[in-house]
Parts: sequence; C-alpha cells; structure tokens
Amino acid sequence: MRTRDSRRGFSLIELMVVISIMSILAALLLPALARARERGRRAVCQNNLKQLGLTFLMFAGEHNDGYPPGHPNHLFGDPGLIPVGQKHTQLVRNNFTFDPRDIFPDYLSDLQILKCPSSGLTLQDPTLEPFVDVSFLPQYISPAVQNDPRNAGVLSKMVRERPDYECITSQYYIYLPYAVATEENLMFLWDELNRHMAETDDMDFMKDDLFFPGGHGAAGTDAFFRTTVGVNRQFVADVNNPSSSAVSDTEIPVMFDAVSIDGELVMNHFVPFGGNVLYLDGHVEWMQLKDDGLKPPFTPLLVEYLRANVYTNEGIVNIPPWCSNRRADTQFRPRYEFYPHESMYDGLYF
Repeated sequence: MRTRDSRRGFSLIELMVVISIMSILAALLLPALARARERGRRAVCQNNLKQLGLTFLMFAGEHNDGYPPGHPNHLFGDPGLIPVGQKHTQLVRNNFTFDPRDIFPDYLSDLQILKCPSSGLTLQDPTLEPFVDVSFLPQYISPAVQNDPRNAGVLSKMVRERPDYECITSQYYIYLPYAVATEENLMFLWDELNRHMAETDDMDFMKDDLFFPGGHGAAGTDAFFRTTVGVNRQFVADVNNPSSSAVSDTEIPVMFDAVSIDGELVMNHFVPFGGNVLYLDGHVEWMQLKDDGLKPPFTPLLVEYLRANVYTNEGIVNIPPWCSNRRADTQFRPRYEFYPHESMYDGLYF
C-alpha cells in the first residue's frame, strides 16, 4: 500500500537544484565538445592540404619541377561577347590560388578538398557544395529553357551540378605561386601582387619569376622565384657559408588557411586562432596565431595585411554568377549566357 508521501513529486527547491547542476555540467562540457569538434575539422583540413600537396608534386613531376602558376585573375566569358562597358563585371579579382586550368581535372578532379570545413563562409545556398556550376539545377533553370519542347531530350541529360574550374577561388585556402621564407618576403609580395591587380586586366605574368626593386625577395635580392622543387637553394645568401642563411623545404609555405571574408578578419580555425599550412616538402603543420609569432604566414602583422588588401580594400570579387560560391550580392546568371558556343550546349535552345 502506497502512502501519501511516496506519491510526492519534486519540490521546487529540489527541481531548481537539479537544473542548476545540469547547467553547471553543460557549461563545463560544451566548450570541451566545441574544442573536440574543431580538432576534428582541423584534421579534415590538414588532410585536404596533404592531398593538395601530393597533387602539386605530381604536377611538378611533369612540369620541370615547377608548382602550378598563380591564378591569372582574368575576364571570364567568350572574348567576343564581352561588352566594353561590362568588362569590370566579368573580371575575377583578388583570387590568390593556383591557375585551375593547369590542374583541373587532370590532376585534381575532386574540388571539395578545396573547402575547409571550419570556414565561416556562408554560401548563398548552404545545401550546395562550392565551386560548382548550378546553371542546370532545377531551381535555377530558366522557365523559357525548361518549357521549350525542343530542349526536352537534351535538358533531361543536363540536370545536375557540374564542377567548374572557373569557380575555384581562394575563399578557403591561399596559394603562393612564389617562394617566400620570411614575413618581409610575403608582405612585400602580397603588396606587389595587389598593386598589379589594380593596374592590369590580366595576371598571366604569374607564370614567370618576378623582380621587384627593394631587396625584399629571396636572400635580400629583388627576385621572387616561382615555387619549384628545390627553390630553397635560392635563399642562400653566401655560397661560401651556405649554412648561415640556408632555408629548408619545411620552412617555405605553399598553401594555408584563408584569414578573412569580404575584408573582415574571419579565420577558418578559432579554438584557438590559427591555421594549417602546407609546406614545400609536403608536410602540413598547425600554426597558432601568437602576438610574438615571427614565422609566416600566421604572424599578427601578416594576418592583418592579408586581410586589408590595401589597393582594392575588398575580398574576392566577381566570382562568375553561375557558381554556387558566388558572392551574396551577385545575381545568378547561367553559364551558357557567357559561353553560348561551347559544345556541351549543342542541341540546347536558349
């Protein structure tokens, strides 16, 4: 037989004690869970960079030890169809990555390894992967194209997203087509490349070694050498005493986590602040952003300089309007508007 007391529930005080204990446990456990989740994402990021390192080494093995050249930051679209007054809207800018035409798809077929899982970047449609052409996804197909009976057969074979090299950007990882070993090297190189972007419509010269006066290059010279296997030899200042200025392959960064989004300081990894760095020898190293850090690329001064883009004061602009990773203020336009004569559109009426 149950007594009246045995049916009694929790008192208000007891309930408040239980809630307080649960709140304390949550406060203790949630930061630990966040750190554990971030460590997992950091590991994925490291694996991505290691795969990219192998990709670059394969490329170098077939191109006289040279790593891929830098992105030309060029106009997109058929040249004959670009109206003079609209050139600025079709000019990719501030894209510090490799020239994708040399890599995709022969060496790099899975573009998703260019995405950092910890990035704070928000795509226009979070359900889509970055770097893909969405022109023929159901939600983007023009009604005029979709309802034209002549397109029925061809269109049914094209409804899908397509990886597109013209959508590849440095929104997640920054690539260095030139060898740098010090904060001074990288800061001066970044400044000069930004300045050239402000002055020219094409950065195709990034296939060659660069020479900028001022002695900020390799070994105190004016030269910035293309990233190649063995380029560390260019940093020896005194051939009679090479060990005094020798730079190892393990000290030359090739690719690393982006540090900003649209000019705002938003690093991929934040518990703690820092980033993964792919070095010339192929190893990937986690580097924490520290006030007393001196080794590039994650020094306080360099991070701020990379964020600022001193000549344009903007982040990446003019990503093609058919790309899933286009900027939020870019209105969608299908790729075939810019490349109507490509064979992939044969038999399609638009």
